[in-house]
Amino acid sequence: MRLDTPGSRRGDFLRIMKEVRWELDIRGYQHVKLFISGDLDEEKILQYNEVADAYGVGTHISNSPVVNFAMDIVEIDGELLAKRGKESGLKQVWKCTADGSRVRTLASRDSEHCPQCGGPMTPLLKKRYIEGHALLPTPTPRELRARVLANLAGAEL
Repeated sequence: MRLDTPGSRRGDFLRIMKEVRWELDIRGYQHVKLFISGDLDEEKILQYNEVADAYGVGTHISNSPVVNFAMDIVEIDGELLAKRGKESGLKQVWKCTADGSRVRTLASRDSEHCPQCGGPMTPLLKKRYIEGHALLPTPTPRELRARVLANLAGAEL
């Protein structure tokens, strides 16, 4: 069984792990192993060794700076679903053409007006694949880098 430690869960993760282990054990599932992941470092692993059987470590094994993010399934074939602490439904991000403001809505919205200036907004997320077939050409790494640098140039950091 995989347990994750996303920031949105808040709380004592070791206590949560012990509770899950207890519930599995009293129901006859002592053979089920607990696989722990989510922003783990050597200090947290030492703390969790009491209960965890295995770990998924990614962020903290590199010397380079990282951007920590996660992707979650929020909809399948139109059926809304999400794990606890997440919002269900396919999303769209809109950007104001006048002032650059951004708004997140459900993807089913056809248009959006800027909450700051009332102007039109353009959708930023585009469907790239349907049933495994590409709808748009895949940008090269060089094109992606140029796009990221252009976006960072206009960002407030």
